[in-house]
Amino acid sequence: MKILTVVYDLDKGGTQRAAQNFCEAYKALGHDSQLIAVYAGGPREQELKVLGISVYVTITPEFIKHLRDWDPDIIHLHSHALKKVEVYKLKEVCPRARMIETNVFSCLSDYSENSVEYSFQLSAWCNYLYHSRGGSTNKSVIIPNPVKTQPFKKSTYEDCQAFRQKYNIPGDAFVLGRIGQKHFAKWSYYLVDIFQKFSEEVNANSCLLLVNAHESLISYAKDKGLLDKIILIDVITGDQELAQCYSTIDLFLHISTQGESFGYALAESLLCETPVIAYNTPWSDNSQSEVIGDRVGGYCANSRKEFFKFIKTLYFNEKLRHELGKRGREKIINDYNYTVVAQKVIDIMTRENTSSKTSPISSLVAIRNLSFIKKNIVRILLWIKLKHEVTHRGSNFVLKKLYNHKIYY
Repeated sequence: MKILTVVYDLDKGGTQRAAQNFCEAYKALGHDSQLIAVYAGGPREQELKVLGISVYVTITPEFIKHLRDWDPDIIHLHSHALKKVEVYKLKEVCPRARMIETNVFSCLSDYSENSVEYSFQLSAWCNYLYHSRGGSTNKSVIIPNPVKTQPFKKSTYEDCQAFRQKYNIPGDAFVLGRIGQKHFAKWSYYLVDIFQKFSEEVNANSCLLLVNAHESLISYAKDKGLLDKIILIDVITGDQELAQCYSTIDLFLHISTQGESFGYALAESLLCETPVIAYNTPWSDNSQSEVIGDRVGGYCANSRKEFFKFIKTLYFNEKLRHELGKRGREKIINDYNYTVVAQKVIDIMTRENTSSKTSPISSLVAIRNLSFIKKNIVRILLWIKLKHEVTHRGSNFVLKKLYNHKIYY
């Protein structure tokens, strides 16, 4: 089949990585795979071209002519930032093509839902949100982001020591770490607070490794006088060094005000056998528990107290750390390998009447460990938030209070 992948640009970021991985997977599976970045190119462009994949940037008259001649069978949209004018233009030029979308943030897109045959949701949590926001239960299917598992594996002891030396990380220090996008909602000041508490109460010979941290987080750490124990890295270049970074971290800590609709960093950390402790965020994106697997590749906390308890548990139990890392790696390979996920898309397109039922919120992994009372409070608050726009902020505030999450933003 001829498959066109559509994404807004080819810069860094999870949406762009997902589009690239799908595009590469389609080619690896033997399909004629091409990509259009409708607004701008980026560093991923060359990586695709090296594999012999045709990449186009912006919808030019030349691209329109090519598209008419090529006549794709499937157009796979990655919804974030795509506008209806571009989508409708592609549909006009390719009336025969079947259009599908990876819905990045589990909400209705700028273009009509009737434009696509299927809307792929990244997790059961995303599927619940999409249906709650008015999305069609007949169109939504749970298809996660594809992960290229081969580049990420646990680095050797020698490589980890070389990484420590390069970035002045003490050779015997216990490393808590986080890699993320430089966006304020992808971080939380509590990451600094919890490191300070760990350093003072558990292990003074520890450091916090932050890659691509938001400036406000760095300023907060500076005000607390902690920068001498924090390793700041602006950019990690290439998957090999990125794997060394994950492998050097003893515990990957994920605390994000916004949560994750998928979370590539979580998957990559587990592929390098570094377990993850994450904070559940039901007021926002909240797929992290499904990607990690609570007590599979790490732990998912429902409060600050619980989060710190999990850190101490894994610090004092090295054997459990290694077990969770190995189980997490197996989970990512089994559930998210890029060709396996892409093949699921192909299978869906060759059979009829595929859709995903909405799971009861009480059964979702993200709140499974809550008490009966708290589960029902979360369910009611989410219903109020999703059904009544005027109470959106108030419901979020109460949810954050319920989860004892500091409200910094």
